[in-house]
Amino acid sequence: DSTGDKIRKKIQNLNESVEIIEMMYKTNFIVLVLSSARHKVIIWDDHERKNRTEITFNSVIKAVKLRKDMLVIVLELKTFIFSFVTLQLIEQVETATNALGLCGIATNERAVSKVIALPNPTKGSIKVLNYVAENSMNSVIQAHETELGALSVNPDGTLIASASQKGTVIKIFGADGGETLQTLRRGSGNAIINDIVFHPTIHIIACTSNKTSIHIFEIKEAIQKCIELRQYGFSQTDVQRNTDGENKKSGLSFLKVVSKYF
Repeated sequence: DSTGDKIRKKIQNLNESVEIIEMMYKTNFIVLVLSSARHKVIIWDDHERKNRTEITFNSVIKAVKLRKDMLVIVLELKTFIFSFVTLQLIEQVETATNALGLCGIATNERAVSKVIALPNPTKGSIKVLNYVAENSMNSVIQAHETELGALSVNPDGTLIASASQKGTVIKIFGADGGETLQTLRRGSGNAIINDIVFHPTIHIIACTSNKTSIHIFEIKEAIQKCIELRQYGFSQTDVQRNTDGENKKSGLSFLKVVSKYF
């Protein structure tokens, strides 16, 4: 079964419409936001077949992100970061108006950097939180001239990708220093980018948009610049395991009507 099939099987007895669902890796813990209570997060233990706990907020939950030790709840104007082990609040962060629920997080269990990226209150900028223990070091990347439209962090927490609401380019930044490492052109016309995804093991990135296509790019240039800048977490091995050549624009936009499933 696919991961999606497994999750559907786990919630088939809830008899509720689910708005947001995230699974803690391949464990028995599932985090849910029900359509009937979009201000409330439910942590469901599928092994015990019961609700472990609930956390209620004053406004609608826009997104939920998980890593082994963190639970991130995104609201329209604030984001709350909890310890997943104790469910104690680590930090609450004010953001730009975030109706899209934009949030990127390093998901690897042994990530190089425990990075969370959020829309900063200044137009087109990204707030970067890098956690050491339970204390964050904050920085800001001025990414775009217009509002953010998409945001992602690679699994190791070393790269950040973003697009503006114009959706014509994707920019790759170093999470450590905030340098612009590579600019990828999706197309010349404006588009709504639905998602940006880093491959978990090789250095490629994909984006989907309302143009009913998937664009896939190699980000070898970004990795090489990280090495030249001596960014923590990169070595020449990262370049060698990539395919050769440059992909300034992807060639897979012929994959039609799949963006909602990617």
